[in-house]
Amino acid sequence: VQLTHGGSFSDRHVTHTQQLAPSRVFNPAGLDFPKEMTERDLNEVKSHFARGACLARDAGFDAVELHCGHGYLLSQFISPLTNKRTDRYG
Repeated sequence: VQLTHGGSFSDRHVTHTQQLAPSRVFNPAGLDFPKEMTERDLNEVKSHFARGACLARDAGFDAVELHCGHGYLLSQFISPLTNKRTDRYG
């Protein structure tokens, strides 16, 4: 099973919250400025990924893949275009 997070590509009309991203960089696909993730946001997302992996294991999946491509949250952290942070996540 693949786990991912849409990051700045998330649709705030579906999630009812502002998109999260490494930095507040305009996303032309989402036509919006996401919220720069705080340490608390980062820890919460990390916890959700871990919980998702545990649920997948408990459901009988043989493997869990973290989807880090196509401009979603995890790839936004490794791109200098979307990650302007100066902390340890930059």
